[in-house]
Amino acid sequence: MNKQISTIAKTYANGIIDYSAGDIQKAESILFNLQNIQTYLMQSNDLREVLNNPSIAFQKKIEIINTIFQSELNEQEINILKILIDKQRFNEFENIIEALKLKIQELKNEIEVVITSAIELDMDEKFRITSILEKKLQKKVLPTWNINNEILGGLFIQIHNDIIDMSILNKITNLSKKLKLNLVYVLEDGAK
Repeated sequence: MNKQISTIAKTYANGIIDYSAGDIQKAESILFNLQNIQTYLMQSNDLREVLNNPSIAFQKKIEIINTIFQSELNEQEINILKILIDKQRFNEFENIIEALKLKIQELKNEIEVVITSAIELDMDEKFRITSILEKKLQKKVLPTWNINNEILGGLFIQIHNDIIDMSILNKITNLSKKLKLNLVYVLEDGAK
């Protein structure tokens, strides 16, 4: 979620959205199928290396794609893979998927948020937190809930690359820094 997405990936994602002609369900279907390919590629280093290898002929790569994915993908989705291979942009495949997912969320006025608490929150607490975030962000929040007892209490919220740290650990750390600075000032004043 906090990964930088290249301009190239965003351009391809926008192209897929344009191809979908505003049909969010069609774009989501393409995303779903591309994510399935991504899963397949994560399980097969050999296939990923072949598709990224510039010394392997384009036609050979297309034969491999057709053999493996023909029954799972429609012609347009196969064409997306062909374009990435032809333009030697297959190394951007994962970024394109992430950019497409974010673009679809934007069109649906949704946003992914990772919320970390020190303890398991009950459904009422989760609902209240989600409601507050939705009001502030003016978007439907898609929360991922984590537990990390090292934050001691409070919440740690990540929205893309932005972090809202309301944890007790953060408050203690900040207080400790202020006390150290105050101590330095007191010592410096005393030395004068």
